[in-house]
Amino acid sequence: MGSGMDRRVATALLMIWACVTGGAWAYSVGAPDSTCATRVPLHGADPQTSSSPYTITPSSVKVNGGQRMLVALQADENDAFKGFLLQARESDSRKMTGTFFTVDHKYLNCENGMNNAVTHSGPGNKARVMLEWEPPSDFSGDVVFIGSFVRDKETFWVDVTSEKVTVSKRGVPGESTTAATTTTTATTTTTTTLPPASSVPSEEQNMERDLTNIYDDCEKAKGCFGFPAGCEGKNNCDMMMTYSKASSGYKFEIMGTINSGYVAAALSDDEKMGSDSVMACRVLNGEVDVLMAYNNGKSNELLAKSKYGLSDIKTLQVDGKVYCTFIRQALTEITAVTFDLDTDTFHLMLATGPAGESGLRYHDNRIASFGSSSLDKFDSLGVSSEIFKTLHACFMIGAWICAASCGIIFARYYKTTWLRHRCCNIDQWFHFHRLFMGLTWGLTVTGFVLIVYYLKGWTDLEPSQNPHAVLGIISTGKDDTVFMYSLVQDSSNTVGDSWLHEAVCLL
Repeated sequence: MGSGMDRRVATALLMIWACVTGGAWAYSVGAPDSTCATRVPLHGADPQTSSSPYTITPSSVKVNGGQRMLVALQADENDAFKGFLLQARESDSRKMTGTFFTVDHKYLNCENGMNNAVTHSGPGNKARVMLEWEPPSDFSGDVVFIGSFVRDKETFWVDVTSEKVTVSKRGVPGESTTAATTTTTATTTTTTTLPPASSVPSEEQNMERDLTNIYDDCEKAKGCFGFPAGCEGKNNCDMMMTYSKASSGYKFEIMGTINSGYVAAALSDDEKMGSDSVMACRVLNGEVDVLMAYNNGKSNELLAKSKYGLSDIKTLQVDGKVYCTFIRQALTEITAVTFDLDTDTFHLMLATGPAGESGLRYHDNRIASFGSSSLDKFDSLGVSSEIFKTLHACFMIGAWICAASCGIIFARYYKTTWLRHRCCNIDQWFHFHRLFMGLTWGLTVTGFVLIVYYLKGWTDLEPSQNPHAVLGIISTGKDDTVFMYSLVQDSSNTVGDSWLHEAVCLL
């Protein structure tokens, strides 16, 4: 009975201690709906009156109703916040408006709305948070984002405000009159007639014109990068991307000579595949579509929101070419990696390959820029060198096609005929045989080192996707063993007890 009483007392004390010391984390899983009106954390302390070290930055100052945009919550350098609460309110009436979208944080339903505020879902330190917000399609006016930031229990800032965002009401098709109108007065009659519909270029015709003129203004009004290298100046690219600044982000054009599969452009922090934001123009079952994806190592993954950050998407397939244009928001966050097209510099990549319903498969052709560049600069970009990959191929061909073949020929055809020519008490044929076998080994090792240096280690591709590396290691080890054994045996048949000495010297 005494031990039971002790356990109950200990449990009570533990609960009291948790309540006292854990007060700072009372809402570590986010603010409650009751704070919608005041936006003040229930920490029993007063908000800070100093300037906030945290900012709220919308990705654009203009947006159409029903169009999503990004909002960034940013901490100063070497700072972080544990909690936040963000709302969008009309600039004049301060009425809450719009809807937020997030997968990493928690929604609040304020003022009888739905998902019109967002708060944190855990107490971890946060340096930057990216959220999506969409205004109502029938709304027009100015909106500001208002938020609160919590550094710790007693240190927080309330009503941090962003710059104004102007929302324009989305036009309703058919709202404007396009029919001919006649206006009659007492003295004059004026008739205004629109041109026949057949004389107005269709969207497809405009797209065909843009595709034909894709090389125009390269390095002047837009940046261009194509394959093969230097094709932009010759107007004969097999695949190409262009980029230029637009009012709501950056406009991209992607073109490729394909009938099916994909042509994709990527933004990377280096010349190698991995941690790249991919924009793909995919042709599948005769349909052309634009998809957002991410290179996770050597694997490509389609984003759950396939049009994330994209707008004004247009596609065309004509004469064996596929052509896609779209506007991409300047600021996007993909798998916790932020891509800021206004401030960051990128290596550009292009690739074509097969595609399926589940995603993009390993590329057939690929090119990467040698240097990184800002997307608001249109300088000509060099192409990354693949000299080490080329040398690897040359050395392996030289080893196994040339040197190994010559060594085998000398052992096979000169061993029994070239008997009276000796040097250093060893048959002459064996000197040549040993030379070519040693050259085979040397070229193989050198080729192996070159490709390891080029790839910065072992390939990330699974053997089922590309068994070249595994087969190369197996065949190299097996064939080298066979060659060395053959060399030793041939040597022993010729020079007797000296074979061990010669084998050791060769090794």
